[in-house]
Amino acid sequence: MQKSGHHDHEWFEEWFDDTYLALYRHRNTEEARQLVRLLATRFSKEAANGVVDLACGAGRHSWTMTEEFGWRVVGLDLSPVMLNRARDHCPCPACPQFVRGDLRMLPFRANQFGLAVNLFTSFGYFEDEDENLTALHEMRRILLDSGTLIIDLMNPEHAIDTLVPIDKGFVGQLEVEQHRTFDRSAQRLKKRITIHYPNGQTRDVLESVRLFSPDEIESLLNAAGFSVIDKFGEYDGSQFKVGESQRMILVAGAKR
Repeated sequence: MQKSGHHDHEWFEEWFDDTYLALYRHRNTEEARQLVRLLATRFSKEAANGVVDLACGAGRHSWTMTEEFGWRVVGLDLSPVMLNRARDHCPCPACPQFVRGDLRMLPFRANQFGLAVNLFTSFGYFEDEDENLTALHEMRRILLDSGTLIIDLMNPEHAIDTLVPIDKGFVGQLEVEQHRTFDRSAQRLKKRITIHYPNGQTRDVLESVRLFSPDEIESLLNAAGFSVIDKFGEYDGSQFKVGESQRMILVAGAKR
């Protein structure tokens, strides 16, 4: 799967590996199960026409959708390490299919899925706003006209208000130091992670994610051919509250 290609070595192309999995192992199946059960209460009809889990990572949501509800799921991610971990989950009668691809050029035909999900802040990585819009256009292209997109982002107000500038500690045998800042000019949350390995090696990683206000993401979705139908603020399905909610989970359908 080729990428759009005019940026060399973007941070997300190289970071999602075994070290990332070690650092973020607290992202557990129970949390995924809560979100997937919320989707099942509202979107089972759309899911019956096929589900695509975009930027699926190690596949925790894809597997939960398949194992709990028997949905036909395709998981897509750019990271070979993540995809291998997703495929290793376990063989079962109806496994998700996992494919490698880039959100800006999805390897699917038009009108292929009833439900597209982009979960746990896996949108907003691209520095160029046009590329974020391109990704949303691609999501619209692969969805049926009757389909639904679920896009799960951080609530920017909550993320900024609760920002922890520095923390240090051990994750297993890894010594980890994290520095967080919010770049107001670019509206990006940046996290510099320094990892000290037991063999003496050190690695620096910079995560950089665009935070979208409700109006900004709604405008982008509209430009890509979507209309926002609903917004949740938590994985339990509670409604979005600007000053309080941890998440901003948008439900979008094809613009009529």
